[in-house]
Amino acid sequence: MLGVMTIVMSLVTNYELSVAKLLQLKVHLGVDMESGVLLAISPWLFGFAQVIWWPHLLVGLMEIVVPLMTDKTAGSARDNGRMS
Repeated sequence: MLGVMTIVMSLVTNYELSVAKLLQLKVHLGVDMESGVLLAISPWLFGFAQVIWWPHLLVGLMEIVVPLMTDKTAGSARDNGRMS
């Protein structure tokens, strides 16, 4: 479910690879971080940590860290026509 949501958001986020530029990049990154938290805690939240937990925690933490390291201003000058 989170994967489908991420793909749809990527298609409509205002950045160079999107199909429709409807969603601000900062909003997209915020939702990424929130879904990362949900993914990271999901084994314990939904009671399957005794079966498998580490992939969910690892990918969830990556989904939190990557938006923190992303340049949120990249492309904004180009999109506004201010780049030479």
